Amino acid sequence: MDNVYYFIAYVKNIITLFCASLKNHYLGFLRVHLQFCKRYLEVHNKASNIACRADLGKFPLIIDINKKILNYLNYPREKEESSLVKQSLKISIDLHYIGHNSFYSSLMKMTDYYNFCDFNCNSLNEGKIKQYVDLMKKKYISY
Repeated sequence: MDNVYYFIAYVKNIITLFCASLKNHYLGFLRVHLQFCKRYLEVHNKASNIACRADLGKFPLIIDINKKILNYLNYPREKEESSLVKQSLKISIDLHYIGHNSFYSSLMKMTDYYNFCDFNCNSLNEGKIKQYVDLMKKKYISY
């Protein structure tokens, strides 16, 4: 079991470095997308970013990413107990409860940020996910 923890730590380091480079590309894409929205609406460059996106019915890509993360949580539930996917989720949950950063702890931070008061990853379904996405969109608009 110790080898699994070492392997997960190794993979986490690689993924962290990869995600850092993706974040830079993602932020650049968001800037270009926002400039496109403002030019399409023919507003000044200093116009409110939120108002421009909301006027076009667009929301930040992070909402779609968070939706995919929530949809992913259904995948391990369908797997056998001995599968690597299910075991890695259990390890992530264990790491969260002993105070280490993990996928599950990031998920819990997201649920706290968006105030998902009744969140339970074992009882997610399409209706709940849609409800959570609607909450994310409302929080964005009210911000």
